[in-house]
Amino acid sequence: MTILTTIISFFGTTLGRYAIIGGGILVAWISFASHYKSKGAQKERARIERATDNATDLGRRAATKSRSGGVRAQRDPTTRDD
Repeated sequence: MTILTTIISFFGTTLGRYAIIGGGILVAWISFASHYKSKGAQKERARIERATDNATDLGRRAATKSRSGGVRAQRDPTTRDD
């Protein structure tokens, strides 16, 4: 008998069938876990980008407000000479 016929005959047994089924379940489990891990990473990345955009917008509005003439006792931090 060659090694190939030994492998084929093993998969013909009950234990071989259970090995095939177990391997299929393991592959499915790993693929689903990988998919949901990448999906979660994309959501987290989008959340961080939204927070960064909001902080940048808030900073821009504060800088614009500090440059306006109606606000007293505030100076533009980008143009002051300390």
